[in-house]
Amino acid sequence: RLVRKRVGDALTALENNLNYSAAAWTPTIQDDTLSDAEGQTYSAQDGYSTRMGDWMFIVGRVVMTSLGTLDGTAGVRLAGLPQASANLIPAGSLTVAVASNLSITAGVSIFGTVKGAVSYFVLKKMSSSSGTTNMKISELTASGTLHFTGMYRV
Repeated sequence: RLVRKRVGDALTALENNLNYSAAAWTPTIQDDTLSDAEGQTYSAQDGYSTRMGDWMFIVGRVVMTSLGTLDGTAGVRLAGLPQASANLIPAGSLTVAVASNLSITAGVSIFGTVKGAVSYFVLKKMSSSSGTTNMKISELTASGTLHFTGMYRV
């Protein structure tokens, strides 16, 4: 029992030193106003995070049912991150593994970047012909689906 207790104490101390935690979180889609109150609705908003030291790892999905009054010309923000990013540039990156029901050209890749001290990723699109540009709300569409993984410094 003493050995088990000491091992347990050592693991607890290691967790505390690493600042390890895991939790569910709720990803949202926002435009440049950074508001969740524009009538946007979802059929799925699933997010899971693991913090290890000063790194946050996330995975999740959003499935839209309505864009509400989000500005179609504004940029797409994947928001509601479990913790704000560190005040670094760049602070992290996001990969979109599955994207469907979007209004983008075939062959375009979607990814995200996070600046310092914010709680959202800016979604971008990239192609060999047009380079990198910000993804617009109108390209997400009211039935857009995104599955993503990412990491950033906290």
